[in-house]
Amino acid sequence: MQREKNALAVYTLRAVHIGQCRIQYRFQAQRKTLCRAVAIDLLWEIANGPLATAWIELVVASRTDSYLRGTVTEVNDRMGEFIDQSFKELFPRPESAGDDYELIPQIVVLLVEAMAFEGKTLNIKMTERILNALKTLKF
Repeated sequence: MQREKNALAVYTLRAVHIGQCRIQYRFQAQRKTLCRAVAIDLLWEIANGPLATAWIELVVASRTDSYLRGTVTEVNDRMGEFIDQSFKELFPRPESAGDDYELIPQIVVLLVEAMAFEGKTLNIKMTERILNALKTLKF
């Protein structure tokens, strides 16, 4: 039973990795024209996709499975590095930025992931307002 569980987890992690590669390719292709609104829309689309659902299941399972925990942590770290690097390229640090400016992309990703996790139960008007605020907020 454990072997099948591990094989399924590895298969799902590979699918998540392939999905990350597709996201990176899509991001690279749109980089020159990418603005914050497009980046938020892309993030929202990803957070509501089937790979995000699989990722949530793996994260939950990794809380009690040490085999998964290491792999999930590695994938999460790589995604965090990609997000941080992309943010720095898209939104160079202004001189007036505070000490925690680098936390903004992680805060945005966590917020969007939490909203997607709420799924269909989240008020659609509130969702639209939050996404619009993320697109237009002054950092």
